[in-house]
Amino acid sequence: MVEILESCMVVPSKETPQHKLWLSNLDVVAMRGHTPVLHVYRRTGVSPSFAVDTVKSALAEALAVYYPLAGKLAVDENGRIEADCTGEGALFVAAKSDEYAVDDVDGVVPTAEMRRLFVPAVESHELPCTVLAIQVTFLRCGGMILGTAIHHAVADGRCFFEFIKMMSDIARQVDGTQPASLSLDRSLLRALPTPKVTFDHPEYSPVSSDDDNNAPAAPFVVALFELSKDQLRFLKLRCSGDRNPPTAVSTFQAVAAHAWRCACIARGLLPSQETRLHTITDVHGRLKPPLPPRYLGNAAVRISVTTKVEKLISHSIRYGAEHIRRVLNNIGDEYVRSVVDYVEVTGISRLPASGKLLRTDLRIVSWLSLQSYAGDFGWGEPIYVARPHFSGGGHGYLVRSPRKDGGVGLTLALEVDSMERFKQLFYDEINEKAFSKCLRRNPRGSASSL
Repeated sequence: MVEILESCMVVPSKETPQHKLWLSNLDVVAMRGHTPVLHVYRRTGVSPSFAVDTVKSALAEALAVYYPLAGKLAVDENGRIEADCTGEGALFVAAKSDEYAVDDVDGVVPTAEMRRLFVPAVESHELPCTVLAIQVTFLRCGGMILGTAIHHAVADGRCFFEFIKMMSDIARQVDGTQPASLSLDRSLLRALPTPKVTFDHPEYSPVSSDDDNNAPAAPFVVALFELSKDQLRFLKLRCSGDRNPPTAVSTFQAVAAHAWRCACIARGLLPSQETRLHTITDVHGRLKPPLPPRYLGNAAVRISVTTKVEKLISHSIRYGAEHIRRVLNNIGDEYVRSVVDYVEVTGISRLPASGKLLRTDLRIVSWLSLQSYAGDFGWGEPIYVARPHFSGGGHGYLVRSPRKDGGVGLTLALEVDSMERFKQLFYDEINEKAFSKCLRRNPRGSASSL
């Protein structure tokens, strides 16, 4: 199905520093493994050999700046993971498929098979391991897939997409591509000598042996839910109630609140049950002093919003959106430092993996602020960017529409016995009749604050 044409290590284009890099508590509690991402391109208009040379050359130059990505993830003498900046390079694979075309994967919900075919296999559980792997696969239609796998302990989503953008800018010879050197200083994220935990952090709480979270994951399916600019506008008006002018509501708050409410109903949860919406939030600007803009590492914390099912489904979408906004607005320097110290006193080995979810819960991660569609290597921006991996039902991520029309897409995994009901609820709540009625009440509503 996919034929490997070449496999090699691409080293930085110039000599890089060789040293061990201490990883912060936010690094070590990030998803424990390589995060796969697919960039899908229409016909490139160039030969496969030219495309391979272009990507390899850009990768080598970008690794000279992002040099920790050219090293290994290892374990120090105390058993704590660290980045070993060896300069050995990133794994590069070139492949072709005479079976698949772009139309077979464009807009198709991501699957484990797509990951197996188009993302290089890297063994994350055996350390030391390669930090970054990239595969270029040429399709029978002349299109191309760029499949990447980066270990989450070294870089978060923001860093990853900035790296891909740098690669693509180098490939297109964009002026001013080479930035100032990255910041690797994690001192701002060190735990206090005497840790001080000032908040509750259930998102990081150890999972007991009798917890339902240890039960086998129920069978799930993945679906893509697209929302137009007008549908987003409607959701935001719903979140504002009858207030005029509308309360400022972000796209994430509106869509997450809507999906959360629909999921509780579709799953048939009892009114007395507690439900939780999980997400992560960027903390670059929430720390005092803030992290530098060129920081390479994980700068996000897990947060959750909790309520009773009865309250969430008996109220309008506004209830959930305001609940989410209130929690997000309270995340500041003290909260982030409390997370760091909590991880320190709890111990890494006792913390739950971020993929664990109870059936009552939902986890939606926003890619709205990330440069996910900026990877233009000279043959146009990708037409589709997706993460071909879900660890279970209840996980989803929110991205901007590649059409740049103000719309968004929510890719969500849900239990098989709940998905059809969820689909019906998700779109019934924003049907044309309800939309028109809401606009008559509030004609000045806006779809801003994306």
